[in-house]
Amino acid sequence: MVYCSPYTRARRTAEFIVETAGWTAPLLADERLRDRELGILDMLTAKGVELRLPEETLRRRWLGKFYYRPLVGVLDRRRTEAAELSFRS
Repeated sequence: MVYCSPYTRARRTAEFIVETAGWTAPLLADERLRDRELGILDMLTAKGVELRLPEETLRRRWLGKFYYRPLVGVLDRRRTEAAELSFRS
């Protein structure tokens, strides 16, 4: 089984790899593999985050924009996916 993100570009890439490699494995799009997710900050402007989640604003300032990861974002989702995949194998 080959897992991929549900995004069209990811699915096309996975299909190309499967076809090129000559595999017969089924392709499974998993929502948890999305790479564009802001977690609890999704749909909020910078001002909205500052007003609703001031602790996240402080955390981002302290960690810096390159190291800050919003709660319940991509990293948290990837951890659950990795745990499930290791359980299956």
